[in-house]
Amino acid sequence: MALLNTFQLPGLTVVRGSGCYLYDDHDREYLDLLSGTWCCALGHSHPRLISALQQQMDRLVHLNASFASPEIERASERLLRLLPPRLNRVVWLNTGSEAVELALKIARLISPDEGVVVWEKGYYGATNLASALSHGGANGWCQAKVWRAPAPHCSRCPVDSFYPECDFVCLDGALASMKQAAAALYEPVMAVGGVIVPPSGYGRRLQDWARRLGAVLILEEVTTGMGRTGQWFGFQHEELEPDVLVLGKVLGNGLPVAAVVTTAEVEERCAGRLRHVQSHQNDPWSGAIAATVIDILEEEDLIQRCATLGAWFLDKLADLVARWPVLVEARGLGLMAALEFHDSIIGAALQAYLLREGVIVDYREATKCLRFFPPYIVPEQELNRTLETIERGLRSLA
Repeated sequence: MALLNTFQLPGLTVVRGSGCYLYDDHDREYLDLLSGTWCCALGHSHPRLISALQQQMDRLVHLNASFASPEIERASERLLRLLPPRLNRVVWLNTGSEAVELALKIARLISPDEGVVVWEKGYYGATNLASALSHGGANGWCQAKVWRAPAPHCSRCPVDSFYPECDFVCLDGALASMKQAAAALYEPVMAVGGVIVPPSGYGRRLQDWARRLGAVLILEEVTTGMGRTGQWFGFQHEELEPDVLVLGKVLGNGLPVAAVVTTAEVEERCAGRLRHVQSHQNDPWSGAIAATVIDILEEEDLIQRCATLGAWFLDKLADLVARWPVLVEARGLGLMAALEFHDSIIGAALQAYLLREGVIVDYREATKCLRFFPPYIVPEQELNRTLETIERGLRSLA
């Protein structure tokens, strides 16, 4: 294979997809519980999205970023009406990593000499700065400081305390020495880090700190945004008010669409110094995709389905944990979940077993977790089948 080996390849050649299913070059069917790379919330080859794409490609795909288009206007209106009124400025990009970079660029324009708060086990993207700020990345914030707060993982408290009596001492301790900061780059749920859901009130405490210091609160919702957590946006679980919101993945349902949303106040604080131009910024093609995805999510009530089905699935995973000593914990919110193992060998073996049985999930040795990010349209009976397959796999590996 001519592909540069930048990531482990499972040796599977996929030739088509439909709904929740993928088909290999032998026409074998697989249930895709990863939604591609956590993107295809509407499933693969959604007919309405394909129709919108075909119509748009017949009309106009790309424009110089200095021009406006009705497609981008429509997508912006659709997105902003889902958000608090103060979030009223948007730019359309291609990937979540690009969008994180722009969010950080905005923060540095406002406070060029100050650092940024990120989190252990956090993941912010694959481009240079976003990667450096992610867990295991170099401490490089272009010569400025980086503060790494411990992951808010209550069952493994980094300061040996107990929620809610702890009063967020893990966060307060990490921030105590900071008298100034450019930004906090915060994931409402730490997806790559093992689907770690912060305790209720944690985000509020962070927001209060950011307001006191005048730091830009960046909500990195590339994975959690657009319904994945059972709300349109992860920040809605705590009624947060971000200064900058970063979106991607589900926004394009597998196509390269991302967005940065901010406020008129942040725009003013940049004092006319913000200049950011990319080849495919605000393309009409992106607008047509995003607006159609939002319309389908709304009309089919898929956000509520995420909340209801996700809660049911997490309960079933917790039942597995109670019965199987090889399992540590089930975590999740909406239709994003993780099943943690004591032994990384068993976890990796179970992922391989599931693939042989036609179920696609992923496993990350660093967190010892199987992760599930199914399409929002996944039938309940398919999740039941997955649970049964997991149990058979555990019996065969025990």
